[in-house]
Amino acid sequence: MPTPLSSPPKPVTDLWQPELTRLPRLTPARRAFRAFASRLMRLVSFICLKPTLHGLNNYPSAGPALVVFNHLGDADTALLLAALPAPPDALGKIELYSFPILGKLIDWYGIIWLHRGIPDRRALRAARAGLTDGRIILIAPEGRYTKLDGLEPGGNGAAFLALQSDV
Repeated sequence: MPTPLSSPPKPVTDLWQPELTRLPRLTPARRAFRAFASRLMRLVSFICLKPTLHGLNNYPSAGPALVVFNHLGDADTALLLAALPAPPDALGKIELYSFPILGKLIDWYGIIWLHRGIPDRRALRAARAGLTDGRIILIAPEGRYTKLDGLEPGGNGAAFLALQSDV
């Protein structure tokens, strides 16, 4: 059992499907689904979470931008989707793809599937392509929601993307 000051080992992806790691095309159907998902998450978070938002004036109205967030729990992603003015692109763990309904919904939304625990160069290239394309990309450097009472050490992916893309 880890001590309170040390974090448990980071997960490594067992599922290897590099063909799924890509920058999603922003088709009219995907844009419509993203808008629907964002509105649905606003309704759910208003009913269930009662969030208080600060600092949205710092959120860019357009890309390219890299938004780095602390992943403290499962509600983070839903709350971000609800709170942000425009639905962003995001990196997400490939393990979610195999969840029967949730995986399909996330794939319809269009995220960059990421293999955790290894440098996923394909995912980094897809995120860089999104930034080059002027998109807003969301990333959680911890690579998972925290197993501690606070933040875990982050990986280097967010810093790498920021430096390589000059965003």
